[in-house]
Amino acid sequence: MNSIFKSFTAFLIGVVLVFSSCQKEDTDPSTDARDNYEGSWSCVENSSITGTNPTFTVKIVKGSGDDEIVFQNFYALGNNNSATAVIDANNFTINQQTVAGNTVKGSGNLQGPSAIFMTYSVFDGSTKDSVTATLSRQ
Repeated sequence: MNSIFKSFTAFLIGVVLVFSSCQKEDTDPSTDARDNYEGSWSCVENSSITGTNPTFTVKIVKGSGDDEIVFQNFYALGNNNSATAVIDANNFTINQQTVAGNTVKGSGNLQGPSAIFMTYSVFDGSTKDSVTATLSRQ
């Protein structure tokens, strides 16, 4: 009986060792998910206030954090006005922040190498604009 217990214990230890060694490997540290976003994009916004707005250019650059991107000319407020987003692979979140005196927040996702879809709100202190935007790589 003692040998069966020892054999069973050895078997369980072996199973635990096998499964504990099957951890997901880290992704290649030389790849930067922000590279998929970086560049110039044509933006078409649909505003709850003004309807479809004329196309304008948004430039996306890497932010200061390893998981941050910066949308320059956000909401067509000018190249010096930008919103920062935190990315998680193909998804991103624009946490509440102030851009050119407006409170903005939203989210979106990268849809393949040449399209981004996003929704966000812009509050100027009196009116809230709900916006959907489609960005196409230039």
